[in-house]
Amino acid sequence: MVYHEVLPSEPLAPYINCFWMIQDDGCHQLEDISFPDGCLEIIFNMGAPVFRATDHKHFVRNPSVELIGQMTQPFSIRSKGKRAMLGIRFYPHTAHYFIKEGMAVFNDEVLHPADLFGSDFLTLSDQVFNAPGMAKKVAILESFLITKLDSIGTKHQIIDHAVKNILTHKNRSDLNSILIDCGISARYLQKLFLQFVGISPKMFIKIIRFQNTFKYLMQQEPTLTSVAYDCGYFDQSHFIRDFKLLSGACPTRFLAENHPYNSFFLQESNRSYLFDY
Repeated sequence: MVYHEVLPSEPLAPYINCFWMIQDDGCHQLEDISFPDGCLEIIFNMGAPVFRATDHKHFVRNPSVELIGQMTQPFSIRSKGKRAMLGIRFYPHTAHYFIKEGMAVFNDEVLHPADLFGSDFLTLSDQVFNAPGMAKKVAILESFLITKLDSIGTKHQIIDHAVKNILTHKNRSDLNSILIDCGISARYLQKLFLQFVGISPKMFIKIIRFQNTFKYLMQQEPTLTSVAYDCGYFDQSHFIRDFKLLSGACPTRFLAENHPYNSFFLQESNRSYLFDY
């Protein structure tokens, strides 16, 4: 299986973390767990169909093009056959620049982007599927996204500062300092997060802190106590409880299992992991 990232062009750089592609010519079945990572994505599935189960038992087929909202819980995915997927990875707060609805309505949902963008997106999908090579596909997507880009206002600047502060400090984020920096109330920040990110500031911090643990878990022979301390948890129990809530398994079990898709998205060297912050 091969994973490749393409950086967005300058006009889209503040809004798109990266375009990514996974290709696999093998026809065997792959299974993995998809869990919260703090952002919304659009994925074009140009290979074998992908099936999803929120209860890890009853699988339903995802659309060939899927918009995946903010996730607050893990779910199982599986596919069998040759795989080819192209993804648009937004920053945690930037999908709202292209989609007018508040992001909270998409939480834990998978839907076809045409439901939001209309018939124009069906035409776009055909162009992407038929275009030769990743560079041409990305160019088509960029042209479309630029036409949908909204203007930047005061609210955008506030949420931009808040999200970048949390990503920069990860496990040591301080909401009070963000409120003071922006001169706003906790209630107003909550409103902005639900509109632009889809989840509360506290939930976003929990997800980013959880994602940050993989950087330490991937090191040789880490102890759960040391990971908990390095990532700002109260203690080891707090760390295990949050990890299981968001991944569906305790840390030791997760590390012992095979994760063919997550192995790419959890590599610190890849731009998609923690948005390169």
